[in-house]
Amino acid sequence: VCPAGQTPTNLFFDDLENITSGNWQDLVAGSTNHWDGGAGTPDVYFPNFPAPSGTYQFWGFNFANIGDSAVAMTTNVALPAGARLQFNHSYNVEQEATDFYDGGVVEYSTDGGTTWTDAGALISAGSVYGGIISIDFDNPLAGRSAFVADSLGYAASQLNLGSLVGQNVRFRFRMGTDSSVNDLGWFIDDVRIYTCGASPARTLSINDVTRAEGNSGTTASTFTVTLTPASAETVTVHYTTANGTATAPSDYATT
Repeated sequence: VCPAGQTPTNLFFDDLENITSGNWQDLVAGSTNHWDGGAGTPDVYFPNFPAPSGTYQFWGFNFANIGDSAVAMTTNVALPAGARLQFNHSYNVEQEATDFYDGGVVEYSTDGGTTWTDAGALISAGSVYGGIISIDFDNPLAGRSAFVADSLGYAASQLNLGSLVGQNVRFRFRMGTDSSVNDLGWFIDDVRIYTCGASPARTLSINDVTRAEGNSGTTASTFTVTLTPASAETVTVHYTTANGTATAPSDYATT
């Protein structure tokens, strides 16, 4: 998400586990909605396949008919300097050799969703558009670069939003299909808009525990380790013990 030594500050993050969050809507041009039929409001949340985090993800099914639909953010995000977008996704859409018939694109709007602009040129890391959708068979995205073919599992795409600094922006994931042949489709999870900054200096402390020495039996003592400030990441602490007036293993043992 961020370079080494930096941590993310989220401007928007949705792991899609709150299926009534109101963060998303489905937009359909025509009669084919690639994204509906799942759970939640709207019904675009699918638990059917393994997700990179949690249970739910978006799933745009690759129908064997002409379709143009998207799952879109419902609110804008004000973008400061250094803003990025990252999302996890997996796709397997219709192709034949080097002919790409179906696919998906990322688009952004700076006017509340009235008009949309392709965001492919902003992709700066991870999975990028892989080809141009065929002009045959009437795909609404014909002639455009897109995520096409098979990603061979989940990957991430990261967008540099520097060209949009100071604007109120929302994003959508748009899928286009042609008049024949279905395929698995496009899966999306963990949508994050964020900035990166220097990781804060952290301190590790451990509390003191005092026990009166006895001649028999065992008394458990718990030591609490505290990281300040706290981290959202998993932290592993290695420790060792040293003998004082008590010696191991006759007086104490660690577990």
